[in-house]
Amino acid sequence: MSVALRVGLLLCVAGAGACASAAKRVGTAADASVLHDATARDAGAAPDATVAGDSAAGSSVDARVTSGLPDASLDAADKNLDSAIAIPGSRCPSQAHYPAPLSASTLSATKLQGGFNFTEGPVWIAASGVLLFSDLQPAAGAQAVQPSVIRRFTPPGQFDVWLASAGTNGLALWPDGKKLVACTQDQQDVSSYDLVTQQRQVLATSYLGKHLHSPNDVAVRSDTTLYFTDPNFQQGNRTTDITPATAVYRVAASGSISVVDDTITNPNGIALSPDEATLYVDGTSAGEGQVWKYAVHADGSTGPAVPLVAGLRSPDGMTVDCAGNLYVAEYDTGKVHVYAPSGAELGTIAASLHTTNAAFGGADGKTLFITSGDGSTAGSFGLYAVQLAVPGLPY
Repeated sequence: MSVALRVGLLLCVAGAGACASAAKRVGTAADASVLHDATARDAGAAPDATVAGDSAAGSSVDARVTSGLPDASLDAADKNLDSAIAIPGSRCPSQAHYPAPLSASTLSATKLQGGFNFTEGPVWIAASGVLLFSDLQPAAGAQAVQPSVIRRFTPPGQFDVWLASAGTNGLALWPDGKKLVACTQDQQDVSSYDLVTQQRQVLATSYLGKHLHSPNDVAVRSDTTLYFTDPNFQQGNRTTDITPATAVYRVAASGSISVVDDTITNPNGIALSPDEATLYVDGTSAGEGQVWKYAVHADGSTGPAVPLVAGLRSPDGMTVDCAGNLYVAEYDTGKVHVYAPSGAELGTIAASLHTTNAAFGGADGKTLFITSGDGSTAGSFGLYAVQLAVPGLPY
């Protein structure tokens, strides 16, 4: 087995990206002015932005260093390679049984760093062993659009700026682990950023000739199908030629965009189950915070919404673990609610007063990183973490 192939498979085992899906997608939606593989343009990082220091990420010589896994973890991952390969499309190691994810029904996360304005969209980059997350700034300019910074956390305690002028909110990873996928309110689109060069590429920018509101959160299937939410939270004063409804969208590899659901008032968090057979979306309907699930077909299209969880107070970002359990950030209480795939609640994890999102990472994939803050003053948000018993997905 080549070193390059081995590293790619290890990233799949570690949860950094998806193994290739066996299913072939068929673009069935009407083409709608979406740039899926548009000509890349430079994101124009500010001079003080720290340039991505991952130049060795594609090097087969330094595979053990750039994987972000210690030697012991690499050796353990080696043992799981055959079982991981046996499950096309899986983003988790093959395992017959996972333990309960929480050691108690209520846990508390530890603050790693504070002093940020409004943290969101954590994503673990296993190839370099770092966590990237958005830090939204106060609205500015005549259009009242929130700029943002992408910050980088390098364990155990180093924080710096990865991209100073990002305009991002929710973040995810391209299936090969080489590109960051971002909901970007600066241009009201979904874009990707090369993790080495930071070059920006627009993936979805409009629907039926109308601008999106302010894409918020995104999930990427292993065959590159995109699913994203488009509420109006960061729309600001931009009201010209906007799509009539906030909605959940699917973008096929062909560039066609279709509506998954346009009945949710300001849909927010979005996530795929580990087997990619279920799409989860949360938001508000009739004044109540809820989570819905949608069956995902082989071509990437989805079935109707099925209610899963109700009674939440401002549900926000979501992630899932390798056992299929769902982690839902509840903004108003600051908690992360943990649900079994059936919707049964398993427990909660407390952070600060207002929690926005969560993602798994760390060398073993079992650290849950949480973006949270008290919202009292500028600089009151931070990054939190808690160690769990089950590994999960990196965003």
